[in-house]
Formats: sequence, C-alpha cells, structure tokens
Amino acid sequence: MKGPTVIGDYTVIEAGARIDQSVIWANSYIGRGARLQSCVVGRRCIIQAGARIAEGAVIGDDTTIGRGADIRPTVKLWPNKQIDEGAVVTSSLVYGSQARRMLFGSRGIAGLANVEMKPEFAAQIGAALGSVLDSGDTVVVNCDVSPPARMVKRAVMAGLTSAGMAVLDMGALPIGAAGF
Repeated sequence: MKGPTVIGDYTVIEAGARIDQSVIWANSYIGRGARLQSCVVGRRCIIQAGARIAEGAVIGDDTTIGRGADIRPTVKLWPNKQIDEGAVVTSSLVYGSQARRMLFGSRGIAGLANVEMKPEFAAQIGAALGSVLDSGDTVVVNCDVSPPARMVKRAVMAGLTSAGMAVLDMGALPIGAAGF
C-alpha cells in the first residue's frame, strides 16, 4: 500500500494486491494481485484477482469486478454492477447491470446501447457485413420500437450502404415476422 490510503472496517485485502492513494469503504474484498490507483471503491464490493482500477475511477456499492478486468481512468460504475472477467470498461456504466468481456456471443452481437454498442461500432459492423456480400445485394433490416434499437439499426444501415449494399428497412417488426 502506498498512502494516503483509507481502508474501511472488515475489508479483506489479499497478498500481492497493490493499493495506491485510494479509498475503500467497509466490507469489501480485494483479490490477489489487484491494482487500485487513486480510486474510490464502495461498500461490499468484490474486486477479484488481477483486476485493475485506474486513477479517478469510482466503483459503486455492491459491485463485483471480475478477475483480470480493467476499469479505465475516470470511469464511474453505479451501484450493483457486475463486470465480467477480463472486461475492459472505458466509459461509465450507469444503466444496465453488466459489462461484458465480449460483444459477440452465441446469440449474435449484444451490448448496452451507447456504452458497448455505440453508433460508430454498429456502422463498422454494417460495413464489415457489406464487405463479405456481393456488391449490390439487398439486405433487409428491422428492429423493435425502442430508441436505442432504432439508433443501432440506422448505424448498421449506414455501414451497409457505405459498402455498396442496397438496404430495405422493414421498420419495427417482431423477429418472427421479419424472418418470414
């Protein structure tokens, strides 16, 4: 530990953890090899082995940071968040309860709108899809009625058209109807 550092009552710090100029509230756990630099960790938090929390980050109460996760400078995690093992969190997490390690999973691409799934990323996904299709092909897109879904759909459409695809927007349809 390197001071000044404040450690709350009943907090457990495993061997090899490095805590520099940070505040850790009561009843938290800091795993082996974790690195905390000039940050604030709330009550009842679990920081697993090898996790890194950078300068200026604030971790809300009852949050779990997975093994090897990396919380970047000035990121704010509101209470009751779950950060997956190996996840890299580069922007504050206010809504939702989880930051995932990967956006690509068995059910397709998933992520929090404007946190993990930003318009720039959605446009890149559209352009990548368009690059593997034949030039001039038509791609059908749809989404539900929520504003974040419409934002992501429009960004994907922009990426597809940038790759030379024709895009047919079906508006807001249930998945089964769009598949038909």
